[in-house]
Amino acid sequence: MVGKENGYSTVYLLSGGWDRRICVWDLLTCTLIETFCRPELDLWSKQRETACDGVIMDICYCPKRKEFAYSSSDGKIYIRHFAVESSEMTLVNILHGHEAEVTSVVWHNLKDKWITGSEDGTIRIWSEEGAQCERILHTKEVVMCICIDQINGCIVAGVHDTIRVYDPDTLLMVQCNTGHTDLIRCIVHVPQTKQYASVSWDRTVRLWKAYYKANNPYSSVA
Repeated sequence: MVGKENGYSTVYLLSGGWDRRICVWDLLTCTLIETFCRPELDLWSKQRETACDGVIMDICYCPKRKEFAYSSSDGKIYIRHFAVESSEMTLVNILHGHEAEVTSVVWHNLKDKWITGSEDGTIRIWSEEGAQCERILHTKEVVMCICIDQINGCIVAGVHDTIRVYDPDTLLMVQCNTGHTDLIRCIVHVPQTKQYASVSWDRTVRLWKAYYKANNPYSSVA
């Protein structure tokens, strides 16, 4: 979601899916305003509106850089400038390194890093501009989704049916929550209640106590 706080006159929503298309929506008018297309291809080409070679698994906007990243089943992450006009959504970078579907991509606004998770059992931390993979965290199981704890900066990952919380500096696991019986598809941090909310293929929504980090260097931003 791209809000008015980013200097725009309305609230935009970016979406991507199995059709490999990226759409820009105006949430205030509930209308589709743009579909990404590749101007270098002929108008009749079936690939003209495809944003990558695989299906789009996740998408995330970075307010600081005014860019958005989307992960794909082709094992790559694509970073583009955000714009309402398709012709201005220029490609900034393509991140290579994962060996399977990239299921999740998030922007760590406290560390200024891109964070990605994949079915290859790794979480990767990339440089701000996305050109270089700086660190790799091996989970040994598929990573289905990731969110960032907005209070302490921890990486909160849905690893198969378990929520694992990793310290962003040491990458050590500091909390583990079990209870779901199937793949976790999404996790959201709710700072106001100091909880994580998770949804799973087991058809349940669960609330968890968020990890508390003593001497938290980011507490002032909460």
